[in-house]
Amino acid sequence: MPVISICSPKGGVGKTTLASNLSYIFSQSGTKVMAVDMDPQNALRLYFGVSLADEGGFIASLDSQAPWLNSALNVGRNLYVLPFGKSTYEMRRNLDQIFINEPDYLKTSQSAIFNAPDLLVIIDFPPGYSEALKAAACITDLYVIPLNADAASVSLLSQIKDGDLFENGESANKYCIVLNQVDNRVKINREIQDFARSNFQDKLAGTVHLDTSVTEAAALQVPISGFNPSSAAAFDIGMLARRLGTMLGFTVNEDTMIISQGQD
Repeated sequence: MPVISICSPKGGVGKTTLASNLSYIFSQSGTKVMAVDMDPQNALRLYFGVSLADEGGFIASLDSQAPWLNSALNVGRNLYVLPFGKSTYEMRRNLDQIFINEPDYLKTSQSAIFNAPDLLVIIDFPPGYSEALKAAACITDLYVIPLNADAASVSLLSQIKDGDLFENGESANKYCIVLNQVDNRVKINREIQDFARSNFQDKLAGTVHLDTSVTEAAALQVPISGFNPSSAAAFDIGMLARRLGTMLGFTVNEDTMIISQGQD
């Protein structure tokens, strides 16, 4: 099954919100999903109702060399989350060193997750370039890059187009962009959408409108589709999931969100 890596050159663009909500939608379709947190902030778990006091994660297993799968939590039907876990600088440095010394570590040593035939994996990365993002190049089928439709995104869109977020050309060709927190009442938001459509065309996978339901759902640790299914953001993320499914070779039933691998 595919691996989707959600990354961005900029923080605060809704990476974790997008990762969690896409995981919910795909799992509701009947697909087994593992949401993996590669961000030391360890925030992804909170979007799935995991207690703030539960600080466990795969980072604690590095010394024992236990499989990361042992740290995964079942948080819903067909839905699992693998938290990063509470960490120290030394633990994070050790993880980076593993990625540097073993470029295929995720594919080989953690194949039960990242090379599983019946598991869709969605990874949430910290902003910017990281050793984790580099290590994931060998397993990633599609990079999803969220950006806000604001002035800061204009230069970032150009950097992405030039492949500056990735170290190799192969990775640079496997991405799509999502414009997040779009407010069509704001002129620059409309202009950036036009710029993205003109310059990225089919690489622009979708837009997600600014919607207070998103932050309210996050505060309650529930998906937007469950909190307010009729909201603009719920509709947008549902459409985005269908688009990503198509890009990855899935057939998606728009009414039931049933997803099956195969020909379009």
